[in-house]
Amino acid sequence: GDTYNANKTYMATVNESLRIKFNKDLTWDNQAAVSAIFGRKDYFIPSTAAANGLSFAESSSSNNITFNAHSILSYFKTFGDHELTALAGTEVNIEQNNMNRLTGEGGPSDYIRVVQGFPKESLTAYSDIVKSHLLSYMANVSYGYKERYKIEGVLRRDGSSRFGANNKWTTFPSVKGSWTFS
Repeated sequence: GDTYNANKTYMATVNESLRIKFNKDLTWDNQAAVSAIFGRKDYFIPSTAAANGLSFAESSSSNNITFNAHSILSYFKTFGDHELTALAGTEVNIEQNNMNRLTGEGGPSDYIRVVQGFPKESLTAYSDIVKSHLLSYMANVSYGYKERYKIEGVLRRDGSSRFGANNKWTTFPSVKGSWTFS
């Protein structure tokens, strides 16, 4: 009954989008979002409830900030039995995570439920900051005939802070074809 566990998380997200339709065939879509998550945990086990007879306290906090945006220009045209679709776009992702954790064992009293006051030699601390960035460019072209045959090509180029030190950019090409035989 004397254990304490307070774990709280707060989150806020803002999204905005803008679509510009130049004509029936050409559209420009833009979207951006920012998300923030903040967390805090305080945890305590009294010596009377611990298997080793030593009280335990933990205090930790974390936050995560994420930004994502993309912009895509798309073209769609049908003429007779033919269908042409093309798009070009870019995307940005930025993320940062911060975390701090402090624990202590063997506090002077079961009435001290926070890490402050625990013996210095029993304290363990950890903190970390992780940042990542991604920038992408993409293009897609597809051609269809009689709503039965279709061929499509995609090219995507990504630059990321998570890629290897000597290879921050890479390209992902693909081609596919389909045939609806029903």
